[in-house]
Amino acid sequence: QLADAQPDLPGLVVGDLETIEAGLKTSFMNNRIRLNAAVFESQIKDLQTQFISLLAGGIATLENAAEANIKGVEGEITVMIGDNLVATAGGTWLKSRFDSYPQGSGFDPVTGVFSQSMDFTGNRTPRTPEFSGNTSVVYSYPLRNGYVEVGADYLYSSGFYFDNQNLAIQDSYEIVNARLSYFFEPWGMRITGFADNLTEPLRYQFNFVNDFGINGKLVPPTTYGVRVNWQF
Repeated sequence: QLADAQPDLPGLVVGDLETIEAGLKTSFMNNRIRLNAAVFESQIKDLQTQFISLLAGGIATLENAAEANIKGVEGEITVMIGDNLVATAGGTWLKSRFDSYPQGSGFDPVTGVFSQSMDFTGNRTPRTPEFSGNTSVVYSYPLRNGYVEVGADYLYSSGFYFDNQNLAIQDSYEIVNARLSYFFEPWGMRITGFADNLTEPLRYQFNFVNDFGINGKLVPPTTYGVRVNWQF
């Protein structure tokens, strides 16, 4: 498959993109096992990236990175274990680099002085971990007027950079979430108790470099709550 597209690349605005992708979707054992996999390569030209500096106006400013390349492999498998238990696992491997990025805007890592003549060629593109994976297990038990469902999710990321210069880093992290829900079918109502971010990793919502150093905001700690969904 060869196509022009505009993918969602956080922190980047895509110029011209060519993507080659090959994949498969298959199932076994009367659809009790489903397997999806793909390999792809994206070549991006005239990539618009962002930086923030007081010397450049103090707002997010766009500049051109001539070329970037992203190669990857991803896969996902879903297994029905019995009639009530479903397990899912998936992973994505990425190799992402700026093939050409001369005259980049950034900050001297020692003095902090802003410059618009740095060479970021060979740097990793922002928010592209080399590996990320997830697995989940869901058990459901039928009742007279609905069912009870218990689930747990595990997510892993090898870490990534937030900026083109590769200074603001997100280290590797693991996340564990859990939930218990009851669905009352006559009313179309689901009540869910949840616990998110049980492992409380040091994880940032955002992290960026400016004239005063690296500034960021952490995600919330472990969060407990109840959700009610009502379909009518």
